[in-house]
Amino acid sequence: EKQIESIRAQIDAIQDEKSFSHFERIFENDLESLLSDDMLIMSIRRLNSKQKQVLYYRYVLDLTEKEIANMYNVSQQAISKTLLRSINILREGRECDD
Repeated sequence: EKQIESIRAQIDAIQDEKSFSHFERIFENDLESLLSDDMLIMSIRRLNSKQKQVLYYRYVLDLTEKEIANMYNVSQQAISKTLLRSINILREGRECDD
């Protein structure tokens, strides 16, 4: 519960455009340092802000879809759809490389 509250505070801070651009730079820099696949990095850059955030919370911070849904005040199904769309964008980028 404390982790969720901390993340909610971070989301509130991200609402400020300057803060979000900082979050986005950190997110992309972290991923680029972990990934060596240029096509995947380019695909990640095609994601919209919410898709990046949801992927980050789900796969980097390891939050459940339900926890993320609570943070955004949406249904778990909405988060599931966002994740699916995001993964499809990443897959499309990989398929273009094959």
